Amino acid sequence: MPDLRISWLDGLATLSPQQKGFLGEILRDPNRKLLLTGCAGSGKTLMAIFVKLILDKKFPDKNSLVLVYTKALEKFIIDNLKSRNAEIIANDIDHYNSWGWYHNDYDLIIVDEVQDFKSGWIEDVKSYSQYQIWMGDTNQWIYTEAQDTGGYDNLINEFASKDKFNFDVNYRNTLNIAKFASNFIQLNKYDEEIGISLKEKRKKFIEPITKNERQISEARNQPVFFIEAEDREKEIDCIVKTIEYIQNKEEESKQIAIVQLTHHMDLDIIEKGLSNRGYEIPRIPKENKEFILEMVNFTDPDLVLLSTAHSLKGLEFDYVIYPRSDSFSIHSKAPLLNIYFMLFARAKTGIYCSYVNKNNSLVYKIVEMVSDDSYYKILKSDEFLSLELDNEPTYHDEDLPF
Repeated sequence: MPDLRISWLDGLATLSPQQKGFLGEILRDPNRKLLLTGCAGSGKTLMAIFVKLILDKKFPDKNSLVLVYTKALEKFIIDNLKSRNAEIIANDIDHYNSWGWYHNDYDLIIVDEVQDFKSGWIEDVKSYSQYQIWMGDTNQWIYTEAQDTGGYDNLINEFASKDKFNFDVNYRNTLNIAKFASNFIQLNKYDEEIGISLKEKRKKFIEPITKNERQISEARNQPVFFIEAEDREKEIDCIVKTIEYIQNKEEESKQIAIVQLTHHMDLDIIEKGLSNRGYEIPRIPKENKEFILEMVNFTDPDLVLLSTAHSLKGLEFDYVIYPRSDSFSIHSKAPLLNIYFMLFARAKTGIYCSYVNKNNSLVYKIVEMVSDDSYYKILKSDEFLSLELDNEPTYHDEDLPF
């Protein structure tokens, strides 16, 4: 059994055979166009960085760029590079909305989260690079406008099987988190083409984790909490309780994302409620995003951040807190499921969801229909606020960034 940890830029020794095999293809021939697909937590973004490092070291004549979807993911990568004294390539990381303004030419562009690139964006990348490595996951396809342009559909048809690679092992989530997130996996047209059932697809996401002792250990697998608040003020109190509990844990990394799906007005309410209780938490807003992100350090082990789910694409946190889960229309089920899967797959250690009216919470209603209730707990807000939560440390490798 290989060591399934992924260490940040510390060499290739801890990479899996799948990951080493993919990097081996780059070493053998950097002048290729490749497509890498993979589930959440499989190390795609890490591979983008390793490819860049390999090219810079082994093929210094190659002019290459890592291109990601969001400014937040760009900052996340750069912060981690700086923490490992690898600033030399920080200028070669960019996000599309920035790069799209100046369009430098490259020998190779490595694109992460390509499933949400519009057709025109994909053609731009091709126009300004001789070769490309595309990385993505259709289970995290969250922008319908990108789907409608058909860019990803056209892209995958360009590749022969020998140039397609797939990572199917999730190294990020605990077993409890994976079981929870799997409820939001849906079949798409690519699954229909290969004839996989929804049950088989969800099993394929969870099963590899059961073979990783680190991910199934009792110490790591705390339950997913569902908290039914008496009212919105009690719900904010529960967020504060959760933050304080996590911050008091004996863990080396305790990063927290407090998230809403798309509604900034819901984030306004949460931000104000926390401020009234003495918590001033940085937030990724709709405007001035780059300015705010410059003040955020993604390597801070005690980072707490407010954000919409879309801004967290490609990132990861130890804990995800999702309050007001009943404020989003329960009738808009289909478009939300991929967003929910992407959101909950960000968490490495724990998830907390809350609501005032459980009948309006799509997350609760979906989990309620599942026969397996071993991975979550449902509590009333008063019960949660009076709970003496276990402060035993959960053990995980702080070097696991993706």
